[in-house]
Amino acid sequence: MSKIPLYLDVLGRPLDGSKKALISLGNLETKLLSFDIEDVEIERPVFISGLARAGSTTLLEVLASHPDVSTHQYRDYPYVHAHYFWRKLRWMMPQKAEKIEREHKDRIMVNAQSPEAMDEPLWTSFFEGLHNTDKENILGAEIGRHPFESFYQDHIKKNLCLHNATRFVSKNNYNLTRLKYLKSIFPDARFIIPVRNPESHIASLVKQNKLFMEAQKNDPRSKRYTKRTEHYEFGDGFTPINFGNDHAMKTILDHWSKGEYALAYAHYWTMAHDYIYKHIMFDPEFSESVEVVRYDNLCEESEDVIRHLVAFCGLEQQLGEVWFKEWGVKIISPEYYASAFSSEELSQIRAITGATHERLWS
Repeated sequence: MSKIPLYLDVLGRPLDGSKKALISLGNLETKLLSFDIEDVEIERPVFISGLARAGSTTLLEVLASHPDVSTHQYRDYPYVHAHYFWRKLRWMMPQKAEKIEREHKDRIMVNAQSPEAMDEPLWTSFFEGLHNTDKENILGAEIGRHPFESFYQDHIKKNLCLHNATRFVSKNNYNLTRLKYLKSIFPDARFIIPVRNPESHIASLVKQNKLFMEAQKNDPRSKRYTKRTEHYEFGDGFTPINFGNDHAMKTILDHWSKGEYALAYAHYWTMAHDYIYKHIMFDPEFSESVEVVRYDNLCEESEDVIRHLVAFCGLEQQLGEVWFKEWGVKIISPEYYASAFSSEELSQIRAITGATHERLWS
């Protein structure tokens, strides 16, 4: 049985083609809610972004549990463009309160109200070719005024209004190549970049890819859902972000076409983390607004890392010691990603990722 209900699969069809009608629906929603959101202010929004399987979902769950924070949720699908009214309609439908392990099989339990990365269809509605592997996928501050800017600002205000919250947190791994553009829209934004050591990271990516490929083969609804939410990290629709390195892109796609997934992900890891190192970590523009979080530290020193992140985001208010300690106990290192790589594969992975790993971790 598909995990995507039939009615959501049918309702998601508008996401398969042009999204102009969905943009119009979102604009209509904004107009109808203009009185409700006119005084809503967007203060220091937080954007979590990194290569998949580096801990971004855990970070989202932590910050989403803060009483002042609003996020996107699973139930915003498929009408994320007009998610305020859509969520109101969903409240009238029967909802299962119990949580189940998400399809990643990674111990994260979710239900319709759980926070999730849902805003990529908004980006692709306004910018063509964001997932085109033949060209650079970077959006910079030079874009200037664009219809997306006001749409996204209104969208965030509606999300804050939905939760009666004051701070918005988004998780979107594709935003790695859009940080300068986001900062031009939200100068006081905070950016959290999770990173993970390559061997365990690539082992996790390979495992997830296998799970997704099996699910997509046996469940067409799952395949459509992945495409409609524009999550291309795994499975048949795998589409790496083009960080502007054409040679690396060709190498990644060549390995992928041969079924050499570990090597494809190793080159992808290196390309992504080279970009993080060169264009984010040491860019003076981001000196006060970017925090890089190492996955191992998040798992092994959870409480300290979370305390630091909360302070970095300016979210200390209304939190007691119990909140920090509960998260400190809850987050632990996974035991199910023990590398199954052969000694030859490990040697190749280390050769591909070694220099970047040493540079980033030094």
